[in-house]
Amino acid sequence: MPIMRSTLSCLPNRLILAILAMFGASGAAGAQALLDEVNTIGTAATGVPIVQSFSISAAGTYQVTLTDLGAALSAPLSPAPLATTPPVELAVTQGSTVVATVSGTTNGVARLSFAATAGTYVLRVTGAPGPNPGSGPIGLQVTGGPSSTTVFSYTGALALPSSSLAPTEVVLNTSFTVPASGNYTLALTDLQLPTALGTLTLALVEPSCSSNGVATLCAVLTSSNGAAATTSLTLDPTKTYQVFAVGQVATGVAGGLYSVAVTAAGGGSPAFYQAVPLGAVQALGSATLTASTQTLALTDLGYPAALAQLAAVVIQNGAAVAAQTGAGSQTFTPAAGSYQIYALAAPASSGAGSFGLTLGPSGSPVFSTVQVAANGSATQRSFLVSGNVTSPGSYEFRLADFQIPGALTSVGAALVQGNALVGTPSTAAGSVSATLANGAVYAIVIAKSTSSGGLVGVDLVPAAGGTPVFAATQGVGGVFSETTVPITATGSYTVNVEDLAFPAAFANLYVVVTQGTQSIGSIFGGGSFNFDAATAGNYIVSFLAEPSTTAEAGTYSIDITPTPPAPTVTLTSSVPQVANGGTVTLTWSTQNATSCVASGGWSGTLATSGTQTSSAITAATTFTLTCSGTGGSTAESVTVALAPRSGGGGALDGLLLLVLSVAVIVALRRQWRGPVMW
Repeated sequence: MPIMRSTLSCLPNRLILAILAMFGASGAAGAQALLDEVNTIGTAATGVPIVQSFSISAAGTYQVTLTDLGAALSAPLSPAPLATTPPVELAVTQGSTVVATVSGTTNGVARLSFAATAGTYVLRVTGAPGPNPGSGPIGLQVTGGPSSTTVFSYTGALALPSSSLAPTEVVLNTSFTVPASGNYTLALTDLQLPTALGTLTLALVEPSCSSNGVATLCAVLTSSNGAAATTSLTLDPTKTYQVFAVGQVATGVAGGLYSVAVTAAGGGSPAFYQAVPLGAVQALGSATLTASTQTLALTDLGYPAALAQLAAVVIQNGAAVAAQTGAGSQTFTPAAGSYQIYALAAPASSGAGSFGLTLGPSGSPVFSTVQVAANGSATQRSFLVSGNVTSPGSYEFRLADFQIPGALTSVGAALVQGNALVGTPSTAAGSVSATLANGAVYAIVIAKSTSSGGLVGVDLVPAAGGTPVFAATQGVGGVFSETTVPITATGSYTVNVEDLAFPAAFANLYVVVTQGTQSIGSIFGGGSFNFDAATAGNYIVSFLAEPSTTAEAGTYSIDITPTPPAPTVTLTSSVPQVANGGTVTLTWSTQNATSCVASGGWSGTLATSGTQTSSAITAATTFTLTCSGTGGSTAESVTVALAPRSGGGGALDGLLLLVLSVAVIVALRRQWRGPVMW
């Protein structure tokens, strides 16, 4: 049955927001071919854009309705509308075409109509939650067409990115099914890493019983100050259950860890289990341990500074089997099975730190990792890159500042192997040599930028040359997205970028193709550029941008295709030479060209094939045709000469010849007969 207000009133507004956002999965259709995608991105100060695809089977006119569900909340809850700055923006797109848009809401509702043909369309929503608790949830509905029916509906939430959430709370939003009908125990457990949490609240809902985007509650659990909470309920294997839980860290505590488990009443392995870290607690991974002595070891690497707090715990099915506080180690003997590892790492104020952890038999751990912890900001990024050394020896670690869109204000990095720093950390872009053993190797990178952002790259290559151990590119500041593109065939490739101007044009944008610390190609603003893939391997396409200050979000399209071959141009003249003042007929044809421009003895923009008569030619003339296409430009020329003069040189030359002839005759007669008598 529907949720009653009396039930909702006992739940936190953030949990209500999560319940309202239970349906649908975000994300546009997957990229196709080498790379072909349209992305909507926003700043850390605005909501993560909602992107939902839907299909239309019949041509017609359709309507989209966006409802601000938070604005409709009423007593005992308070209305929680979305922010008005930036305004809510709604668009329908198809491929890289923006079909229709609407800005803002009226009484919590926005509507638009669009004419559609059969095909796939995408709804894009940008905006931000308002200041009131519970702001963010929206509903989307597409109706119309020949049958005037609902063709798509969705309920979601415009929420800040996880990097912008308060570090003292976290929302779990996941689903599960059970293998068989029966009674189950739902347990909410505070694992107390490093100490008890403040409060925990959990709601179990069943999405198929939804009404107007609000789901039926199956159970509600609350826990305070570390106390466990459990309840029994009957579950159906044909249904998918949604779990929403909110945890809050107690005042003065850096982080925490709690778990949710669903177990059959008769015992056994959980049908569902998940541990949820809060604040400075990180989920590191899992390890399979044997029933023998194991060692959990923690190391504070001290880079770039010592951590203010460090602790770790090993758990199985919601129960801690080993814990270590501070740098050091602890031995324990577990039952054989799979275990999860979590750690709390809190850096000093406004700083960063790093640590290493190993787990397993002494001297031969089965689990090993290095992690970085930072109090991040909009202009600082700390990240980790890892790889595996298979041939011990000398390596070169390279750190690059691509200076796109501007130079970083600072950048540094350190190599770690065997839970210890290798050599001297880098304090600027450049390269350092390192001698490495076989096994995992990590690079800790910390970079700062101006408000316009920056781009940093790292790679680790054998000193003698060869395949990199690792290579990565990371944006700092601004909005950033990246895609790794595997290229299997060497050659030239073309990147096409377009700013779709939804909800507004970007203030500036950059696209950069990199491989490790090498910039292969880039462009500022929209357009196309080519890059040469000299070797097969992974290339990283990075998008960096500053959205407009009013919209704080933007949409772009990008695709990568093999570059077509350069144009070929054939240009001929009807004759190689003409008399003074004559003309020729020029004939040309091309391949892989989209436009041609004439120069030299002719001018203008021409078709990619055709014929044309020249103007009068009074001297040797060169005709040039330059044709362009996606693969570049090619020029071809033909020269027409002026024919030599014919017919003995004209009347003056004939008279001179006559005079000379007469002179010769007179001379001969004088020689033979004396004076000439006329």
